[in-house]
Amino acid sequence: MRICLSLDPSRLLRWHLWLAEALAEGPGNEVSCALAAGSRPLPLICRLLLELERLVYGFRGNGAIDPVEATLRCLPPPQADQVDVVIDLSGA
Repeated sequence: MRICLSLDPSRLLRWHLWLAEALAEGPGNEVSCALAAGSRPLPLICRLLLELERLVYGFRGNGAIDPVEATLRCLPPPQADQVDVVIDLSGA
């Protein structure tokens, strides 16, 4: 199955990478990434609340909201009209 993740270029987060990796592990799955034209950054208050949660629970390590822009941009772009499923996480 050819799966395309549609992502906001201002919010390329680790959990997007985890999703892409999990989908790619399925037999016969090909995962690609399309970046949306516009961007809607995560509001600052959301990032602050998530960082506060990290501090309260003492979480250390790779968090789900850590930016991983370079890794996600390395995913191949979708081929025109050759995608079975689009998962739109761009917020558009």
